[in-house]
Amino acid sequence: MTRRMFVTLWLLSLFGAGPATAQSTGIPLLSGGENEFALTVQAGLAGLTVHDDRHQVLAIVTRPTFGLGRFADVYALLGMARQNVDYGDPQKSAFDGKSSLLYGAGLALQWPWRGPGRTLLFGTAQVAFFRPGGTSYENLDSQNSGLRRIRNTTYEWMQIQASFNLAYPTANARFFVGLELVVRNIRTVTTVKLQQDQSIVPVNRISLPYLKQTQLAPTLGFNVRLPHRHQFGLQLRGTGPGDFGLFLGISQTGALD
Repeated sequence: MTRRMFVTLWLLSLFGAGPATAQSTGIPLLSGGENEFALTVQAGLAGLTVHDDRHQVLAIVTRPTFGLGRFADVYALLGMARQNVDYGDPQKSAFDGKSSLLYGAGLALQWPWRGPGRTLLFGTAQVAFFRPGGTSYENLDSQNSGLRRIRNTTYEWMQIQASFNLAYPTANARFFVGLELVVRNIRTVTTVKLQQDQSIVPVNRISLPYLKQTQLAPTLGFNVRLPHRHQFGLQLRGTGPGDFGLFLGISQTGALD
């Protein structure tokens, strides 16, 4: 991989250092490689509101791809995810999660025909798993006695995504718009402790379903061809402030058609 790509990836990681579920299905729509390997790195910023709890998930993911031909890719997802939560309950402190391994796999297909205006149809399906953990605190005594509840929580995510996109190619880019189906299954595993002064007493450990959700959301974006068989991509997805995603990616792949 070239030095220029490493510098670009570093800049992407700086962009993602803020608050993102952050795996794009549209960067790139297709690698353009034929019986060869390609590599994409994505940085994502996503927000999700559940029961008045505002989640922010940051992920930086590598996507090694093998092009089965001009019309199909298989790929893996491997990276790191981090989750922050601002709880709707004002008695709870914010959840500042630790980095967690993210892994998964996917398949991308292009239908082998062109519609009006040389438009193209693409479909992608992928699954990803990650388990960010962290700690939050809850004050239990209004008399300032120092009694509080400590929650060490791990959010166990499984997310399935399937997208269907209509793309319009130009000389150096593909612009796309479509729909993305997102299936989220999240469980929480929480260890609860009580703390007063320097004394900490374990209470219990709870494993509960947190969210099962199936959602259809609009998506749009573009992939732009760069020198030396690179591509830069951007994808937006979501239904509003309570559920959105912004993804950036840089790829070293075959050339766009």
